[in-house]
Amino acid sequence: MAAMSFLNLPIHDAEVTGVRMDWSRALLHLELVLHTCERARVDFSGARWWSLARFERQNVLVDIHEWKAGNPATAERCRDLGVDAFWTRKVLADEYTLYEVAPSVGLGGYCLAHAAEVCRDAPVTASVTPPEGGAHPAVRSPRSRKPRDANTMCGCCSGSWWTSSASR
Repeated sequence: MAAMSFLNLPIHDAEVTGVRMDWSRALLHLELVLHTCERARVDFSGARWWSLARFERQNVLVDIHEWKAGNPATAERCRDLGVDAFWTRKVLADEYTLYEVAPSVGLGGYCLAHAAEVCRDAPVTASVTPPEGGAHPAVRSPRSRKPRDANTMCGCCSGSWWTSSASR
């Protein structure tokens, strides 16, 4: 089993499938597919500044780290990530938290926000007749690296799965 991050979510080997921002609500969203093929979204609320780079064809995370004012290593981490002095002071004054998006490959960087929250897709399982000529995609998912039961649907089969910002 993958280690849980402070978000209580197995971030290690999660694939970033999308990044969205909502300036009017000061939200930054990272859309993920976990190693279990479950979909999740990390919402950074009160997001005022971020630097995310290298959104490529493959974007896999090692973790999302939380750096707060009370941690003696936070100032050094701000410097290492290239956070400018203005925002570093805001983090050290406990006005914002530094969330480090640590990549294995592809997208990485940081977000300065008030909080981070996880929205998870409910696990979807159903009896499925595999498409002609092969097994259900969940059986051969390149994300999981583990064989799946042909009757278990991964998130790729569930269609639209999270609430749009208009319906919240």
